This record gives sequence, structure tokens and C-alpha cells, in this order.
Amino acid sequence: MLMNEEFDIGDMWRCYIDLTPKKFAECLRIKGDIVGQDNAIKTASLILYNHIRKRRSVNLYIGPSGCGKSHVWNVLQAEMGAERILIYDASMLTAEGYKDSTKISTIFKDIPPECRSRIILVLDEFDKLLEPQYSSHGTNYSDMVQNQLLRLFNGDILVFAGEDGFSADSSGISIVLLGAFQNIIDKKKRNSTSIGTIGFGGQPHHDCNYGNSEITIEDLIDFGMRRELAGRITRITCMSPLSIEDLTNIGQQEVKKLEQQFQRNITADYSVILDLAYKAAKKGLGARWLKAQLNNSIDSLLYDNPNADSFTIDFNTLDTDEHSQAAFME
Repeated sequence: MLMNEEFDIGDMWRCYIDLTPKKFAECLRIKGDIVGQDNAIKTASLILYNHIRKRRSVNLYIGPSGCGKSHVWNVLQAEMGAERILIYDASMLTAEGYKDSTKISTIFKDIPPECRSRIILVLDEFDKLLEPQYSSHGTNYSDMVQNQLLRLFNGDILVFAGEDGFSADSSGISIVLLGAFQNIIDKKKRNSTSIGTIGFGGQPHHDCNYGNSEITIEDLIDFGMRRELAGRITRITCMSPLSIEDLTNIGQQEVKKLEQQFQRNITADYSVILDLAYKAAKKGLGARWLKAQLNNSIDSLLYDNPNADSFTIDFNTLDTDEHSQAAFME
């Protein structure tokens, strides 16, 4: 534990000061039913541990849709409160000075003044904010927003003008950026393919994906991130697509959740969940799609017989295409 002079007794994070990184990781596993993604959980736990001790950081999570980027931080927000962890859709941000739009000042205006300087700010869909967005006059709004984010990334005093002008000290704010950055992976795949095999008897290069590709600051700059922003990122965490085994475990956990939610027995044959896992993995649909299919099946069963004592999820209740597990194994 830190000495009293190093930790403000009234700090909003004080109640978590005795928790270790492993305790935070345990919370994510148990509270969030998170399967796999050990590196992402470890990183999130360290971000929390350091933030509580006033060691701010700027972090980037990169991974495909449905891998659990948002889920990790949604679980932590639900556990610790929205006054400590604020999650915001970065794709909705526009530059300061424009009316009827969501701006950086909007985020801080909605936060109680006593909390502004100690939040963890999670900006989801951050890769979409970096895509060029030009006005009819040729102004690149994306570039303007990035300019305004620079002071936040620096930990500077943020001053927002206007009728309700106010300021916020961002020196104690940690930032977590989430995004797919699919173009970076696609480019690495193209480069790997173009290299091909090397020399007599050479081996082809691996198929680049989120799990085996190193994402660098230069990659982010090529994608469209301002060099000044990219250079202030403390760590980059790549999240792999969930494996079929991971997705199958997630499906089984979801069935248990549905049982608790509806207070009745729900069964789903292992082959059904495995089939959904193959579809989700093969098509890059992720855990969100798999869970949606199981929930949709229950909705169909409820519609037909809302008073049933039990439900059985089988291939007939799934609202998916007719491809089978075997087709994905070919």
C-alpha cells in the first residue's frame, strides 16, 4: 500500500488500493465470464493497478469484432461504476466549435467535477475516428479532433470555452483506445503474401492475423493517426480472434446464464453450440453473434410456448444459414 502522503485519503479509487493485478484479473474472469484473452486481461489489470496509484497511461487495444475488447471494459465499468470508468463511442466525436455535435467537451461536461481528473476514459471504435472526414470546404474533421485530443493524451489542463466554459486537469486520467484497425492487418497480409517463399526449399511466411502480427507506432501513423498521438501510446495490446474452443465455452456459459435469467431448465446439445462456434470463427462473427443466436432461439421457443417448464435449443430453433459444422471442417 502507498504511504498516506502519496495517496489522497479522499481519492475516488481508494477502496481498491489493496487489490493486486491478479485480483483484478480474477474479477474479470469471474464477473465477466471471460474466456481466453489472457494478455488482454493482464493488461487491463495492470492499467487499473497503476491508475489507482496515479500512474496514468495511454493504451490501445486492437482486435477483430467480437473478440471481447469492449466486453473487458464493460465488465470493469459495471463492477467499479461509470463515475470511475467512462466508455464512449469515439466514432461520434467531432471537433470543438461545431453546434449540435458530440465533442470532447461533451464527455467532460457530463462527468461530475470532482471525478473529472481521476477517470479511466475508454474510447471505443477509435479506429473509425481516424478515418478522414472532409467537409464541403475540404476541412478534415478527423485531423481537427486528433489535434484536440493531443492535450488529453499529454495529460494537460483542458480548457473548454463557451457560455458554460470549464476546465479539467487530465494529468490523472488514463486512456484506453479500442479498435479493429482491420486495414493494418490487411496490409500486413498483403505484404506477407507478396514476399512469398525465400530461396530454394524456403518456407512461406505465416498468414498474418491479430494473434501473430506486431502492431507498431508506424503502422498506426500509416493508418491515419497523428504522429504526436501515436507517440504517446504507452502500450499496444493485440487481441486474437476467439478460438473454436473459446467460443464453445462461451456458448455453454451463455446457456447457463439463460437458465438463471428465465428460471427454467434450458438444454442445448454440444453439437449445436459447436456448430455455432465454427460459424462464428469461420466468418469472423465473434462471441456477440454466437450469444445472439442462442438468445434468438429462446425468443422463438418463448413465442411458441411461453409457459413451458423447459426449453431445448436444437438445429431447428436456430435462425442461421444451413451450413453445417462439417462444411467448415473441409
